[in-house]
Amino acid sequence: MIMVFGAVAVGGEGIELPSISDIFGTKATAATSGTCGDNLTWSFDESTGTLEISGTGDMANYSYNNRPWEDSEDRITTVTIGNGVTSIGDYAFYSFDKLAKASIPYGVTKIGNYAFENCGKLSEINLPSSLTVIGSYAFRCCSNIQSIIIPDGVVSIGRSAFSSCASLTSLTISNGVTNIGDSAFSSCTGLTSLTIPNSVTSIGSSAFESCTGLTSITISNGVTSIGDRAFYGCSNITNITIPDSVTELGSGAFVYCDNLATIDVVSSNVNYSSADGVLFDKDQTRLIQYPVGKKSTAYSVPNGVASIEYGICGLYNADKHYNSRQCNKYRWLCF
Repeated sequence: MIMVFGAVAVGGEGIELPSISDIFGTKATAATSGTCGDNLTWSFDESTGTLEISGTGDMANYSYNNRPWEDSEDRITTVTIGNGVTSIGDYAFYSFDKLAKASIPYGVTKIGNYAFENCGKLSEINLPSSLTVIGSYAFRCCSNIQSIIIPDGVVSIGRSAFSSCASLTSLTISNGVTNIGDSAFSSCTGLTSLTIPNSVTSIGSSAFESCTGLTSITISNGVTSIGDRAFYGCSNITNITIPDSVTELGSGAFVYCDNLATIDVVSSNVNYSSADGVLFDKDQTRLIQYPVGKKSTAYSVPNGVASIEYGICGLYNADKHYNSRQCNKYRWLCF
């Protein structure tokens, strides 16, 4: 087969035939600028690896594969957001594996869902005092971030917002946050100490699950609800004090805290109590948790206890001898 491209003469007149590029197309050049909101523009400087967002107003929301700078994501090392920008859209910089630094100015009030998730090299991030919303999964798996200060204006920390930030060693939750979302800081294994301020009323399910580096936890008076598995697997904490404000304690909140030796409840708490470091309901008819780090070789379940909660009982070490009239009754729950 013979194919002829270009101009040919037919009857003395030139007829333009399609070129090879017209037929087969050409590879598009990656865009280096465009719009990303009603009044926002973006530009990418390949020589510096810098993506700059400028203009005024909110950034558009995206999914993980339709961002306008998509074709440059593996070359972006720095994101600079200009004054006037008020929000960072969903998935804006999701999985930018070369991104090391992001500059977020005062004026940004919202960081969207998944905005920086899986940015494994991101080590420098500032959260401005204007910020009020941190979306779900916003910084999940940003494994190189070492320090986070949650500003006063933030009311709620989204689900899994900082989950699996394994290098995070310094966390400050400012007095303004009222809700710590489910799994918000789960698997932040570098954290060693934690203070929940008295503005917080709710600690979500699994909020600090598997924070195995934690040795000190302070829950301020003001927290009313501690979710299921909130501190599950925090294997290095040795004691915990539940303030009188707590009215709801979720299932398994302190399970697999292998070194937890004492659970104390402030005596004025109306729903829970403790005796010799063991957690009960207020009238001590329900044994909620025996801390597995206790060094006792025997434990007698107090008279009046009618139930030991399934799934959060700490009486499981086979080498311990529980000399209670009730122990055999509950052994199947405890081993």
